[in-house]
Amino acid sequence: VPQKRVVVVAPTPVPPPPIPEPPPPTRQELAKKAREEAEALEARQATREALQAWLAFVRNYNEFADVGKASLQLMIERLRTRPSGVSGSEFDKLRPEITQAAQLDIVAAMLLLGEQLRKSDPPASFNWFCAAAEKGNAQAMTEAGLMIFSADGVPRDDGAAIYYLQRAADVGEKRASAALPRGSDPRARQQGRTCDRTDSAGAIAGAHQRFPPRDRRRLPRIQGRAPRAPGS
Repeated sequence: VPQKRVVVVAPTPVPPPPIPEPPPPTRQELAKKAREEAEALEARQATREALQAWLAFVRNYNEFADVGKASLQLMIERLRTRPSGVSGSEFDKLRPEITQAAQLDIVAAMLLLGEQLRKSDPPASFNWFCAAAEKGNAQAMTEAGLMIFSADGVPRDDGAAIYYLQRAADVGEKRASAALPRGSDPRARQQGRTCDRTDSAGAIAGAHQRFPPRDRRRLPRIQGRAPRAPGS
């Protein structure tokens, strides 16, 4: 009797359900990661890279810009006030990032530019001190007043110098109090050069002019408009 062959058909395997893709990271998660990366660069003392990371954080995460600006302020303030100071070669290396920070209204960056440019470019130094004075910084008011008194990069104008020094002295700046001439009128008002937005814009425009054309385009815009430099 012929035997029947039994054919066993294996069941068709059922593929597992697809693994759902994780949702894209939120803006807050991306900002947190960028912040951690910038903080890690700071911890490694990679100064220029850390400055670049914080500048990118401010540009890319406008809703968290205050965090980035506060970090830039603290980082640059530590840099300019450290016991060893900032050497000329180090400043030259960091100057593009420091300038960008100053254009974001970071007062410590304005002060560092004013201090470092005092000998090599007094007019630019004065403008940066004026930009910081506009933000209410007493040290910048003092430096601006002293530069006017000594005609350092700006025409001498005793009335304007007394005005700046008096403003600084009024908030407790001892150097300004010591520099005020005896009998000066505390009600003196500024004359000649003033620490207003004209000086701040002049400092920014001057910074653009001192960079090669290809580098100027990389500097961030301020108040919605980048200053035009000749030939750019």
